[in-house]
Amino acid sequence: YPRINILRWRLGRVLASPILLTLMKMTSVGIYLLVVATGLFGNPSPIENLAPTMVWVIWWVGLTYFSALVGNLWALINPWRIIFEWAESLYSWIDSEGTLSFKFNYPEWMGVYPAVVLFFGFAWVELVYSGSANPSVLAQLLLAYSMITWGGMLLFGKDAWTRHGDAFSVVFGLVSKFSPTEIRVVSRKVCSSCSLGCNVIANECIDCTTCFNRAPAIERELNIRPFAVGLLRKERISWSMMVFVLLVLSTVTFDGFSATPLWGRILELFSELFPQLIS
Repeated sequence: YPRINILRWRLGRVLASPILLTLMKMTSVGIYLLVVATGLFGNPSPIENLAPTMVWVIWWVGLTYFSALVGNLWALINPWRIIFEWAESLYSWIDSEGTLSFKFNYPEWMGVYPAVVLFFGFAWVELVYSGSANPSVLAQLLLAYSMITWGGMLLFGKDAWTRHGDAFSVVFGLVSKFSPTEIRVVSRKVCSSCSLGCNVIANECIDCTTCFNRAPAIERELNIRPFAVGLLRKERISWSMMVFVLLVLSTVTFDGFSATPLWGRILELFSELFPQLIS
């Protein structure tokens, strides 16, 4: 498919400059810490507190649309990955030959099932749990997810866990297949040693941040492409990924359906038939 590498332009190189990327990462981590702090110590009213609006509107809804219409920004500003990378850098000062992660081999049979479980929990909080707008509860859930994410990175490495266990990296990566941008590594030598198997079928390295970060600048591309061509890529889809996609589609569909008058009538009928459950 046709594509244009914007890294050939001065504006494109500015957008991908280390200074700008560092500022974006610092901003992302700062917002994450601010949301946790305001949730724990700020105004308990959901209307007066930053956390509910930031989590449910700006981050979840806004970043989902951005991923589909522009590109996978989450791959750059994921605060959990950024904080873990900073911790790795600090650890390397203490032990230059060691690594912060145990780097256990990620079991192939697990696929993205950890992400399935975590996204199911997230969807339940969003759609079912009555305290989903409570700032303190949101902050505690953010901290719990942080511990799970950093624990997975500690066991299997940040790349393996981001690809298989971080529910939001998986979902934003899927949605970004609709987007008009991609990152690409043109050298197959760089990808031949990729532990994530990014070019197993099509011999192409697209949207693999691990290879992109390892590749020399001359081998990198940041491309503009037609919308939705990312869905046409030849790649092996596991059963776990199929389950994840169906889970995302079903939860988003229910989220929309639950706001319709028909769902309201169904709830009224249910309350008339089973008043003891509603009370």
